[in-house]
Amino acid sequence: MTIFTVPKEGKDLGKSIKPAELISRQTKKFADNRQSLGVLPDSSVNVEADIGNLDIVQDLIIGDERLPSSIRKKLCLAAEEVFVNICSYAYGEEKGTVEITMEFSKQIVMKFCDSGKKFNPLVNMTDINNYDIDTQIGGLGRPIVYHLADEARYEYSNGKNILTLIFYGG
Repeated sequence: MTIFTVPKEGKDLGKSIKPAELISRQTKKFADNRQSLGVLPDSSVNVEADIGNLDIVQDLIIGDERLPSSIRKKLCLAAEEVFVNICSYAYGEEKGTVEITMEFSKQIVMKFCDSGKKFNPLVNMTDINNYDIDTQIGGLGRPIVYHLADEARYEYSNGKNILTLIFYGG
């Protein structure tokens, strides 16, 4: 089993600001008001790795309107980027599935599991500081996802890629 974790605590953010200080006010408000929202149920979906199923993945996130809109948008963007990459690259010509799990507690945990080609999305990302928008096409999805999430973990276990994105609630 291979486990790869990328915490953001030691990440160079250009200033000496810890990631916990960068959490949005809406996310903190979500955590503070979680009891008034009621318990959000954990949920999961197992779908064919086909871009046509993106709406099913997004429904998993936006289905519960008790989540603040700003958080749903952030989660949907991250889910879209990860799901489309799995659909486009994990299985090649063969068909496969993706299991997406959402867990709600003091943090939101979004997990993607596929049995496609082994691929750690947290390494060898495009260097956005040297990205030339005029000549380069694509390659920004993984850095965007990494910056949206407060923590990202990759694990390869039993022939499965498991990407876990964690969004802190405060």
